[in-house]
Amino acid sequence: MEEHHYGVHAGYVPTERVDLVAMIERLRADWWDQAACRGRYEDFFPDRRQFNVAVRIREAIAVCQTCPVQIECAEAGRDESYGIWGGYLREPVPNRRLTVGHFLKDGQWWSLTDLALTIGRSEPHVKAQIKKLEHRWHIQVRRIGEDVQYRRVSL
Repeated sequence: MEEHHYGVHAGYVPTERVDLVAMIERLRADWWDQAACRGRYEDFFPDRRQFNVAVRIREAIAVCQTCPVQIECAEAGRDESYGIWGGYLREPVPNRRLTVGHFLKDGQWWSLTDLALTIGRSEPHVKAQIKKLEHRWHIQVRRIGEDVQYRRVSL
C-alpha cells in the first residue's frame, strides 16, 4: 500500500515558485511604459475621504491631457468602474446618475464609445439605453467608417 501524503493531489507535479510581480509585468499592456501617470497610482485612484480630492482629480486629469497614450488608456478603462483612465473619471456615485439621455439632449453627435466613457457604463449598456430612448425621442443615427454616432433631434 502506498504512503499517503496530505495536501498532495493525484497528478500533482511540484513546480518552481512563480514570481507574481514579474507575471503581472508581462501581462501589462505595451502602452503602459509610455504613460504619463506611471508610478503615480494614488493620484489616479482618488479616495473621496481625502481633503481637496476635487483639486487632485483635476490635476490628474490634466496629466492625462498631456499623455501620449491617452486613447489607449481610455480604451483600457472602458470596463473599469473606478479610477481615472485616459482623462475620464470612472467612479460609481450612488446619489448621482449620469444618463445617456442627459447627454443626447444637447443635440450634438455622440459616439457609443464617448457616451460609455462619459457616463461610466459599458457600450452594451449605452446601446440598450439608446434603444429605450428611441421610444420617446427622435434619435438620429449616422455612420462614419466603423463609428456609429447618435443625437436627439427636436421635432
